[in-house]
Amino acid sequence: MLADVPWYKGIYRIIHQILSLEGRVPPAEEISLLGLEDFDVPPPLTVLGCAAPGVGVWFRFAPPSPITFAHELIHLARKEVGDWEELYAYNLAAFVVWLAERRIRVPVNPLRLFEDVDEHLLLEAIHRVFKVKFESLGEFFIHIGVIPPFLELVEGRFKVKKEYSEKMIVIESISELAAGAEFSVSYGYILLQALKLTINSPHKK
Repeated sequence: MLADVPWYKGIYRIIHQILSLEGRVPPAEEISLLGLEDFDVPPPLTVLGCAAPGVGVWFRFAPPSPITFAHELIHLARKEVGDWEELYAYNLAAFVVWLAERRIRVPVNPLRLFEDVDEHLLLEAIHRVFKVKFESLGEFFIHIGVIPPFLELVEGRFKVKKEYSEKMIVIESISELAAGAEFSVSYGYILLQALKLTINSPHKK
């Protein structure tokens, strides 16, 4: 079990505690660590970890990197995933590690960022950190010199690509901020503010 391995301490325990908020991830005493003998076909050499909800997790190295650990626990988590399973794990793992490294206590599970945050709420979080009001997420990213995937240059002006829904714009925005938090601490604090703003939002327990 995860609770029994000697490396389950420090940042690994904190990452697990963060992702366990609101009962999203099982206790460490209930998470099995799998071995290669548990697979019919061994994972490719490029795979550093994998998770099977209700079964357990496997890591190529012990301990895994904090990012890999967070990534696989997110796969184990209960979430409103839709078609975005890998988006959750790939994009939110970096933010969870960012929180853990700084010992920042969060009021709700970071998985809420993909579930309860809309454009209005994210713009309010940006306003609280930057002290500037932006009319859209596109305007914010242009202001900071980042061109997200949902924008394209048309006749000298940036416009939102037609194939992007508001939900996907928000997810791409959160992903950009999560990836950039390591290099600009203000991006991490935007996501932290967004989490705080979700506290009173309706959510499936």
